[in-house]
Amino acid sequence: MAQGQKQWIQAMLHEDPYIGFSITYDVSAWSNPLLMNVPGGSSGQVLTPQAAVLSLQPEPPAPPLPAEVPNVAIFEYENSTSSYESAGWLRWLFTQRWNLPSTTVTPSDVATGALEGVDVLVVPNMYVPTINQALGKAGKRALIDWVNEGGRYVGYRGGAELATRYGISTAQLQQPNTVIPGSLIRVQLDQSSPLADGVGDFAWVMYENDRILNPVGGMAPVTYPAFGSPDFAVSGLPTGADRLGGTAAVVDEPMGSGRTIVFSVDPNFRAWTEGTQQILWNAILGPNP
Repeated sequence: MAQGQKQWIQAMLHEDPYIGFSITYDVSAWSNPLLMNVPGGSSGQVLTPQAAVLSLQPEPPAPPLPAEVPNVAIFEYENSTSSYESAGWLRWLFTQRWNLPSTTVTPSDVATGALEGVDVLVVPNMYVPTINQALGKAGKRALIDWVNEGGRYVGYRGGAELATRYGISTAQLQQPNTVIPGSLIRVQLDQSSPLADGVGDFAWVMYENDRILNPVGGMAPVTYPAFGSPDFAVSGLPTGADRLGGTAAVVDEPMGSGRTIVFSVDPNFRAWTEGTQQILWNAILGPNP
């Protein structure tokens, strides 16, 4: 801490960087350890480490893909800003970090049978009224039938809203009435769920005034701890975060012969949130419960 880069180090490594205002135009949390779900903390001890500069290190390798890789498709509609941003982050993750092959399908593709042969459809954030209109009756019917006949639907934010609107998820979404432009909030994972594999007991989601998610016929393997409990924690502006206590961040349920997994948040927000990327990996490539 006794150097000119002190503020930069604190911003990158501290669990909750100081913010001198109660409002911000962008995210208010960017702690790398929390984004990466790396355990640790500050002991307060004065250390005198012996250090040396290392040569440039190689990037970590991509995680090994399962023996049988499903046919994965990304749902995208270029006329929606929220869709191509979220889908772009996802495609970068697939190609640059996971080496996961995928195809892209649009609403018109769905209506003309593009889901035939697709095992997993990942539906990122989007503006649902526009997507609903673009899908039309034929696309809606094709999507519902695909899930019920064995497809795995993984949707988040707008993708979750689309699933609940079409009845391929029984989860319910409601307005949060929070004032959180982007804070990291701790969630707990049910260790009996395959979504928890390799994650640990807790992770940190990037929350952006996202809707409150409540399970009805499904299970909630990822939830916000009860507000006021020692496990409930927020990094960044917390206005209204108490409303999330005890609610779901992910709902997982069988739907016909298929499966629907919906996230209220973006688990790959700006491709920063490496901790929750593991939950997304499990949702796409992991086994059924």
